[in-house]
Amino acid sequence: SSLARKKEILEQELSETQERITRLRPEFSALEEDLTARRVEVAALRERHNGLEGVLNQLSFRVQEMGREIEQREAAIAAAEEEGGRIRRRQEEIKGELGELAHHQEEAQRQVQSLEEEYQRALAVQREAKEKIKVLRQSRDEVQRRLQELRAGEARIRVELEGIATRVRERYGQEPGGEIRTPYDEVEREVREERLRELREKLDELGDVNPAALKEYEETKERYEFLNGQREDLNHSLLRLQRAIVRMNKTSRERLVQAFDIVNVSFRELFPRLFNGGQGELAWVGEDPLEAGVDIIARPPGKRPRSLSLLSGGEKALASVAFLISCYLAHPSPFCILDEVDAPLDEANIGRFNELIRELADRSQFILITHNRRTMEVADVLYGVTMDMPGVSKLISVRLN
Repeated sequence: SSLARKKEILEQELSETQERITRLRPEFSALEEDLTARRVEVAALRERHNGLEGVLNQLSFRVQEMGREIEQREAAIAAAEEEGGRIRRRQEEIKGELGELAHHQEEAQRQVQSLEEEYQRALAVQREAKEKIKVLRQSRDEVQRRLQELRAGEARIRVELEGIATRVRERYGQEPGGEIRTPYDEVEREVREERLRELREKLDELGDVNPAALKEYEETKERYEFLNGQREDLNHSLLRLQRAIVRMNKTSRERLVQAFDIVNVSFRELFPRLFNGGQGELAWVGEDPLEAGVDIIARPPGKRPRSLSLLSGGEKALASVAFLISCYLAHPSPFCILDEVDAPLDEANIGRFNELIRELADRSQFILITHNRRTMEVADVLYGVTMDMPGVSKLISVRLN
């Protein structure tokens, strides 16, 4: 019947469905396992994402800190550069002042020499004027004295003439008339003429007398006093300049010798550390520290003492590093930049150099430009430049600690 047929068809479809379910159950189980694995993977990825997000946040915070630190370091570098510029400008100003002082000293010396010559000429003119005035005064005094003698003789003669006239009137009862001449008058006249002739001869020997001699003398004296005052002012200025130069040279010499002694002590200590033995010291090349040079006397282990120019390339580099570090220890700075100083060093010297840098890194920050692997290993942070795409450079950093 139709119902039996439908039942049979349904049973057949049910059987096929069960078979299909049985056939698909392993695949379903596999899919469930895969789904579970995917869910586990998603959970792991979420966990990793969360972890990476935390790391990213930490890195962002660290980048901000590094940005602030870089700004602080850049500000410190700018301040150090500004201070260095100020010191260099002050050095240039001091050099300019020394040059100007030297120029002023030379100019003052030339002026002093010129004034000295003019002063000597004025002295000569003054001495000559004084001699002429002295001679004129002596002649004037002699003429005045002789004039007084003549006047006194004239008064005596007048008195004698009056006495003779009185005796003539008493004896002869008449006034004496005419010119009365006596042998005494004749002798006196001859004496006067002789004396007058002598005075004229002396006047002729003196030559023409300059009426303006006294005025010229006063003008010369005034000029002499003015030049002498100028000369004294220049001498005082020159003395002050010389004292300033001596004081500056003394201070510079003392500071240079003091700095040299400090650097030399550090160099004697660092040299055997970098060379693993031996001795080294600094020596002046010349007597005056302001004009002398500095030579490095090195005695590497097993060798005789010799100058820096006689050492090998590696020894020169190591001795130079010791000298630079000694200068740095004398006046430490917040930063110390060393550019490829380890390039000429061998492996053993690289190790001692790195040990010294690590020790000094506690007091200052060292920035080393290097291609040496061992030097990179002792660094705290590495900065490098890479090129992900042609023509595009990228700065990367790695913190090793």
